[in-house]
Amino acid sequence: ELTPMMTFPTSNQDGDNAKEQNGNSRAGFLKVFHFATALDWLLIVLGVLAAAASGAGIPILTFLIRDIINEGFSRGAAGIGSRQIREMAWQFLYIGYGIA
Repeated sequence: ELTPMMTFPTSNQDGDNAKEQNGNSRAGFLKVFHFATALDWLLIVLGVLAAAASGAGIPILTFLIRDIINEGFSRGAAGIGSRQIREMAWQFLYIGYGIA
């Protein structure tokens, strides 16, 4: 018989099996990682760090766009110099590379 959700045995502090109303026991969040190997833990840590770096890219882009807008409006009709445009383009490239 197939069940819709995989269940793992757990126990509470008294040592009794924790049961749901339907009779299936469920594992806690940390119990899922009980059988993880060192490679699994390494991949989990790398995944968390990569997700944090990817998530930090969008707020960094907002700061960069803010600087472009502020620089453009502060110079008025003179506009932004080609050197500054090149520097900002490189910053976009670095951030895009970091997000990907």
